[in-house]
Amino acid sequence: MENIFSLGELPLHPLFVHLPVIAVPVAALMTLVLALVPQWAPRWVVPAFIVSTLGTLGAGLAKMSGEALAEAKNLSEHAAPLAEHAQYGDLAVVASILLTGLLLIWAVAVHKPQLHSLLTSPKLLLALRVLLTLAALAALVTVVLAGHEGAVLVWIKEA
Repeated sequence: MENIFSLGELPLHPLFVHLPVIAVPVAALMTLVLALVPQWAPRWVVPAFIVSTLGTLGAGLAKMSGEALAEAKNLSEHAAPLAEHAQYGDLAVVASILLTGLLLIWAVAVHKPQLHSLLTSPKLLLALRVLLTLAALAALVTVVLAGHEGAVLVWIKEA
């Protein structure tokens, strides 16, 4: 099982998954609060973006290390028992990238005076808040589903 995603015989996937399992839901919850209370954005959108970025990087590491682990165990991520877990993991990466990108747009718009005027348009601000809400919910749900399916694989199907 020698690859860059293992330390000797220890696969790193079980370690990497903890970052997105914590950071993505925290970023999603921060985003939902900011979408409800946009006046807090100047103070909290950058921390939400940082947490979301960490979660997104963690999700990418978890995906790559999971693929390496599946290959090392001669399993296909497109067939049982990994298919659902891998699919939710792929969706979690996409949703967390989307969330991070939207938070970046909001952070830049809030902190760059030349773009700040975009947020004075009620329609644009509402559209951004709706997109952020949808992205946050998608990231939250997909990370929870990927984590649940991973736990089922470890604790139920291997038992």
